[in-house]
Amino acid sequence: MPSRHHIGAAYSLAYDVEPYTSMVTKSWFLEEAAAGGWTLILDHERDTPIVTVQPGKKGWFDLVPVK
Repeated sequence: MPSRHHIGAAYSLAYDVEPYTSMVTKSWFLEEAAAGGWTLILDHERDTPIVTVQPGKKGWFDLVPVK
């Protein structure tokens, strides 16, 4: 997940050779990050690279910028 634009469950990089595995792994990772209060640094995010993960309103997750 290089940027906040790739947070969606089905979103992956164009050259991802295992998109299903990436989707399952991303779900696990985001669940752990939200539960553990992790701070993430997204290396390709220009404006807000430091974020936390919180459960979203639509059953997925939101990235919240750290100030």
